[in-house]
Amino acid sequence: MMNVDHSFPLIGLNFENGGRMGKARCEPGWGWRVDRMPDYDLWYVLSGCGSMRINGESYPIKTGCCFILRPDDRVQADQDPDDRLSVVYIHFRLSVADGASCPLLPRLVEIDDKNRFESLLNRLLELGDTAPLWSDTEFDWTIKLLLLDIYRLDGMVGTKERASYKHKQILHRLIDLLRQNIGNRPDYDELAEAVHLSKRYVSLLFKRHTGKSLKQYVTKLRMDRARVLLAETTMTAAQIAEAVGYADLYVFSKMFKEVHGVAPTYYRKRTPPGNSHGSG
Repeated sequence: MMNVDHSFPLIGLNFENGGRMGKARCEPGWGWRVDRMPDYDLWYVLSGCGSMRINGESYPIKTGCCFILRPDDRVQADQDPDDRLSVVYIHFRLSVADGASCPLLPRLVEIDDKNRFESLLNRLLELGDTAPLWSDTEFDWTIKLLLLDIYRLDGMVGTKERASYKHKQILHRLIDLLRQNIGNRPDYDELAEAVHLSKRYVSLLFKRHTGKSLKQYVTKLRMDRARVLLAETTMTAAQIAEAVGYADLYVFSKMFKEVHGVAPTYYRKRTPPGNSHGSG
């Protein structure tokens, strides 16, 4: 079995704004030629396709690809004229503390969670536009967050590990949707449609990664929210039951006791205000 080094890759590194960053839709006839990169460039594809050669090696360009171009790289890139590129580019410099080693940053990864990744890129672009207080520190930390995602994806050489990571991202999306609609009866068809999966597969994901069926997990989310409302608000038990989707107070009380071991009224009496996030 192959040994994998899980040591943190960014210890002792500091990332500085290279002074050039932006978002662009490449013009018709666009082509990019660099004989020698002066610094690092995080180059992310928002849309479109094409091809890139780095030091003579060819790579496909497609939506969600993130390249890290390194100092002294020779770069040649072209786009498909029928599917023009839109890209984000962030130039940066890298300094290494005494005793630390300079890593070879991953060359290319395909980003799974594009919304998260692009929100971090947009945060960097805002720094370039406004340069607020502590912008140098924020640039360093935000680049590190991006690189953590890149390193994790780069290390997922096995299809099973990458699939598991993607499934967990889908699960987080589903849980977020459930939380946003905690007072409504879950529409399992809509949930499955939101992540482009079948209802059966969504149920399998919940069972595999949480140990609970989808129905059981919804109940847990509701009872966890009810616990917060009991401890931190003046809402009555009936109001809380309705807020988390139960028209029948008796059924709500029964489910709360099943999940948290005590009746809602007893939980409220014994829980100090502001302590709802404890073990209860």
